[in-house]
Amino acid sequence: MVETIEILQKMNPWWIGKDFDYGLIRGKYLEKIKSYLTTREILILTGVRRAGKTTLLFQTIKYLLEKGVEPKQILFVNFDEVDVSSLKDSIRNVIGSFYNEIADRNKKAYIFFDEIQNVNEWEKWAKTIYDEKKDQLIISGSSSYLLAGNLARLISGRYFLIDVFPLDFNEYLKFKNVKIEKRLDLISRKNEITKLLKKYLKEGGYPRVVLEDNEKLKEEHLKNYYESIVLKDVILIHKVRQEKLMKELIYYLASNFTQLYSYKNLSEFLS
Repeated sequence: MVETIEILQKMNPWWIGKDFDYGLIRGKYLEKIKSYLTTREILILTGVRRAGKTTLLFQTIKYLLEKGVEPKQILFVNFDEVDVSSLKDSIRNVIGSFYNEIADRNKKAYIFFDEIQNVNEWEKWAKTIYDEKKDQLIISGSSSYLLAGNLARLISGRYFLIDVFPLDFNEYLKFKNVKIEKRLDLISRKNEITKLLKKYLKEGGYPRVVLEDNEKLKEEHLKNYYESIVLKDVILIHKVRQEKLMKELIYYLASNFTQLYSYKNLSEFLS
């Protein structure tokens, strides 16, 4: 129990009044999340890796603290962390420690579970928290894991789903500190915006990549994202046995995305 509390304290700095990083605000998602916090339903954030789901969880926590929610009524757990995954029966351990040692059970708690797909039978725990009609559960995870599991069967009708995407161009401009206040700005700043559009189309809208100034690090981040998505969200979840062949196919499709495909020409490529 003591070990679990120590791990949770590191992940929840607001318990002791410490500041924490919550990134640049993504208003269109945060406003939607706020509107759902008045309901009982489980809130699920899904999307491609590195799209900014974890940052949105921290922004929601920041909002709750500003609204006056007591710090110890807010729990955040990242199940991708080694310390948490090493705990025996991690989710039971975490919930038990929070309820028994930290939170006031007479008040509503807000529970944030990040990378929930790393927990076996997490859907049952989500349903249990929901059925107690007391606390709000907000979770995030990779789309492929969550949607491939027992989500619909076990908590059908009990959740709201928010798909989180990388930055659109409007958000990209805000992250680059470019303010477009009126349509005429698009004309007067045409060259600047066109240049940024070309850069956006090249590097994409992953928040960390957009905020990185070092071009080599941008490339490294994108390469790591690609490898992580292919391995964890395609090969592992679908139990692909011919890993090398799958990677070659994905690379081929990404390199020829303007072409039309047929089963025949893909078969010829694979053979």
